[in-house]
Amino acid sequence: MGSTIRKHYDRLKQVDYQSWKQLNAALAGEDLLTYFQRSVIRKGLNPNLRLIPSWIRSCMVKYMGFTDENFDTNTVPALPDNVVELKPTRTDEVRKAA
Repeated sequence: MGSTIRKHYDRLKQVDYQSWKQLNAALAGEDLLTYFQRSVIRKGLNPNLRLIPSWIRSCMVKYMGFTDENFDTNTVPALPDNVVELKPTRTDEVRKAA
């Protein structure tokens, strides 16, 4: 299945939680967080990127890895395929115990 805005949003939360919080704070500061979550994230299918409000577009470029070209061509960028989830090592367990 192709990349979706929701997958980008969820991935940002997993790999860069601070940026995810900053994205949400920026949207909330402009009173657009609820609109973003309801109209862009929860839609299931990708909305027409050309119709996304400019402030949300700016935040998606800044925090989610979208480009202006993505919006101009109405295409959602692919997520990196080489994302590897690291498992704790024995050394990490020893550090936690110390």
